[in-house]
Amino acid sequence: GPTAGPTRAPTPSECDYTDIDFETTGDGSITGTSNSYVGSSSWSVYGLTVNAYSTNGGFTTVGNLTRFLDTEATTKELVDPNFSSPNVDCGGGGTGAGGTTSNCVGLGNVLIVQENESTTAMSNPGGGDIVFTFDDATTMLKLTVFNVQSGGEIIFKKTDGTEKEVTIPVMAINE
Repeated sequence: GPTAGPTRAPTPSECDYTDIDFETTGDGSITGTSNSYVGSSSWSVYGLTVNAYSTNGGFTTVGNLTRFLDTEATTKELVDPNFSSPNVDCGGGGTGAGGTTSNCVGLGNVLIVQENESTTAMSNPGGGDIVFTFDDATTMLKLTVFNVQSGGEIIFKKTDGTEKEVTIPVMAINE
C-alpha cells in the first residue's frame, strides 16, 4: 500500500508496461544490423506498426519501411560519426559538440528515415516522418529522440480525436 513518504523501492503497479528499444522484435528475435530495414509489423504482438515517410528528398521504400542504424557500430560501419553513441567525450565514437554531456550512454539501434536507395544506412538530412501506430489506446511513458538537427514535433492523436503536439527543439550534432 501507500507509504508516508517517497521510497527507493519500485512501486507495484497494476499496469503491464513494455519497453520497446529496437534491439529485439516482438517475438524476441534480434532486430538486425545497421543496414537492415524494419518490417512495419515487427512489433505487431504489442499492437504497434512502424512506418517511415521521407520528405525533402530522401527515399521512401515500398511498404514505407524505417531503417535501423546501429549507433554503437564502428565508425567505418556507421559511415556518419554524427550518429555514433556514446559521444567521444564519454568514451564512444560519436563526434559533435552536442553529445558531450547528453550522449554518454550507448543507444544501440535507432530508427531513421533513409536518405537514398543504398545498401548503407544513411539518415535523410531533409528529414521525414516515423509514424508509430498503436492498435489500442496506449500510454506513452518515454520516447527518446536523437540528432534532430532541424527540430520537429511529435504529434499524439488521442482516442477522442484531439491531438497533443510536443515540440522537439533544434538539437546539436550528436545530441
